[in-house]
Amino acid sequence: MGQRKRLEEFKFFSQLPSEIRVKIWRSSFEPRVLELHSSRAHYAVRKPSLWFSRCVNPVTLFVCTESRTEALSFYTVALPLGDECGISLYVSPAVDTLVALGEVDYHQTHALLSLIASLDPTGQGLQRFGLSFACWTYTFAGATLRACSKTIFKSLEQFVLVMYTDFLPPADFKGGSCYLEDCERTDQFTQFVREWGTEFKNGNEWMTVGRSEMQIMNLGFFHRN
Repeated sequence: MGQRKRLEEFKFFSQLPSEIRVKIWRSSFEPRVLELHSSRAHYAVRKPSLWFSRCVNPVTLFVCTESRTEALSFYTVALPLGDECGISLYVSPAVDTLVALGEVDYHQTHALLSLIASLDPTGQGLQRFGLSFACWTYTFAGATLRACSKTIFKSLEQFVLVMYTDFLPPADFKGGSCYLEDCERTDQFTQFVREWGTEFKNGNEWMTVGRSEMQIMNLGFFHRN
């Protein structure tokens, strides 16, 4: 136990030159995948504009003043959530991917992306965004997505269609982060291609949404220990 504790502690960190400490803090900042679910999934909440998330904020926001300062320079958007405590989800709009779960309509999507753009100091807004396949299970869904590509999605660097269709994260997901994974070998993807594939293709390729070809991925959940 004593040996393990010694390996987990570094009491001289504060004595390192500030430029080295800053590099260490910044090295922990990585692109994340974050889930959002709307108040439609919370039947006690009547405001459809509210968003919730079970993802956690980066720990560097809470270690010390120095780490928080560096974290806030990277996670520049504090997205307000519908939590009673007034908690915000800190986002790096340039590199983080936000995935909205369940059936999200045009007005919700437009409001979310507009809010993030208004909170982004650069004004660029969110660059990576995902929506559940549950949003697109209707005739002419592909035409709708093409239209959105020229309007609310035109500035996106990457758009992801996720195969996860539940309105909420798994019940045992109490806090953590998410990840995107390939789904081409799954039965769900095969069924999607068979029933809806032509809606979302230009020839043999997936349609371009924003500035790049759309991706179709599965959404997974890292559980916090």
